Amino acid sequence: MSKDAAQALPLRAWRKVVRRFRDGHTERWWAAELTLFGYGPDRPVRAVCATTDRCELPALSTWYLTTNLSREQAPLGEVVRLYGLGF
Repeated sequence: MSKDAAQALPLRAWRKVVRRFRDGHTERWWAAELTLFGYGPDRPVRAVCATTDRCELPALSTWYLTTNLSREQAPLGEVVRLYGLGF
């Protein structure tokens, strides 16, 4: 995925997501749909960026992922929850 594409997004494109961890603590993260290389929110494969800091996009806490789940199947917050289960 492209950090450049995520950095080019306006701040209003980002959605606040609350992540809940196994030990019970929560963190505020940010998530956004990316449109690039044929990926997009209404395409067969979506590109998503999830991060703790939508301005800096720190390498250790920023994910770039693709999913074949439609927006109807999994809204943005659900995609972050599902793909974050392994962390």
